[in-house]
Amino acid sequence: MDKSDRMNNRTTDFYQSKYNYFGGFCFASIIIACITSMAYFVSDCQLTGGFAYAQVIPRGIIIFPLTAYIILYKKGSRNYKVMSIATYIVAHLVSWNTIWAISNLPDQSHVNEGFIVLQIMFFAIEFATPFLYALLAHLLFIGDLVIANYINHFNDFDVMMSVGIPCCIAIMAAQYYMEKLYIKHYHVMERIRHISLFDPLTGVYNRNIIREITDEKEGGFIEKLGDSVAVIMFDFDHFKSINDTYGHISGDTVLVEIIGEIQKHLRKEDYIIRWGGEEFVIILPGCELENAKQKAELLREAIEEFSCSICPVTISLGVAAYDNESYKAAIDNADQALYKAKNNGRNMVCYY
Repeated sequence: MDKSDRMNNRTTDFYQSKYNYFGGFCFASIIIACITSMAYFVSDCQLTGGFAYAQVIPRGIIIFPLTAYIILYKKGSRNYKVMSIATYIVAHLVSWNTIWAISNLPDQSHVNEGFIVLQIMFFAIEFATPFLYALLAHLLFIGDLVIANYINHFNDFDVMMSVGIPCCIAIMAAQYYMEKLYIKHYHVMERIRHISLFDPLTGVYNRNIIREITDEKEGGFIEKLGDSVAVIMFDFDHFKSINDTYGHISGDTVLVEIIGEIQKHLRKEDYIIRWGGEEFVIILPGCELENAKQKAELLREAIEEFSCSICPVTISLGVAAYDNESYKAAIDNADQALYKAKNNGRNMVCYY
């Protein structure tokens, strides 16, 4: 992965994190905006002096895109790009329904106030979206007003622009500052996440990562890992004697060097986890048992041939297949296979 790809991934992760943090607020804001838009039917009736039949469709039709938006959200779509675009589509539909409703009113003296309210709606939903998305959406909103003026010929359009444009600039400035503030929050949260998920010595995952790759209710691995998952558990042979002979600092060096060598032979989608002490677990997504056995043997040979700076090192490995039901059973089975390998002489691969 080159530098530009890493930058793109960090940007994507940042904006996804921002949406995850503010997404619920954004969702609630768009619902409130739509309900409020429909509630303005009451003021329409007041301005028309009776039941505003002509306003039923302009005010009520927003319920359909709102329903689609709620379904999209409830079905679990949390991709910030998808949800940001969907949110802005609904927001602009609210704007155009408002413009449609205004065109039917005999008294348009409250137009300025109405468009200020719409800008408040945009301000609320923009907390969860990238700043550039928010800027583009606001520019489109100003474009909505310009197009609407050609249709409705507002009496105080110049006043509307002189009030609306500074309001738009102020909102953009606030959103820019809020995004900068969230960057600080994001870095703190990422640091906390890194500490909670990674082993400080070897740099690989610790056991906390299991919560992210398993379904606690179902007891299995998440679907992202695929149907075929294999587990390798390995342990350093005679590691206690290394510590006793060379010291614990040298023992730590052995761990770091060997794990670094093992990582060279793993795919980017594989998970290597420090399970405890010198015992490690490797989760292999999309991997059949036979392939996992071959991988384990490759790792064993690589470490046997590796020139460790402290002393020669070997490892014992146990391999097991995931039964698509219990990740705990797969790890326990790999542990049993590892126990068999150690009892049979070490520096070997056994499978369950």
